[in-house]
Amino acid sequence: MIEVIIFGLCSAALAGGAFALMFANLRDINKYNEGKRRPMDKTPPPENPLNSNHPEVKEIKGTDELLVVNFEKDTRDPLNKSLQDRIDALNNDIEDDWDDEDDDDDGGDVVVVRR
Repeated sequence: MIEVIIFGLCSAALAGGAFALMFANLRDINKYNEGKRRPMDKTPPPENPLNSNHPEVKEIKGTDELLVVNFEKDTRDPLNKSLQDRIDALNNDIEDDWDDEDDDDDGGDVVVVRR
């Protein structure tokens, strides 16, 4: 009988400790998130990049030339582009054995024959 009481007390202590740790963790996460200020979320993005809050932008003078990257333009090498086009064409011509619609059994059931 004493073993059951000791087991119950140890289980209750472990459960209490687990819930205390979870509560402390959630409380600390909430404290961390409340302390953050996000000025860029509340204001619309600046029209001029020099008006940004980014620390490196403060070092840029109005006469400095900035690098602009356009990701929409295709700047691949023509030789590489033609090679990739040929690879894509060959991949489109390959028949996939798992994609055949002709193998449809019209919803029939699978029948196991045992002898």
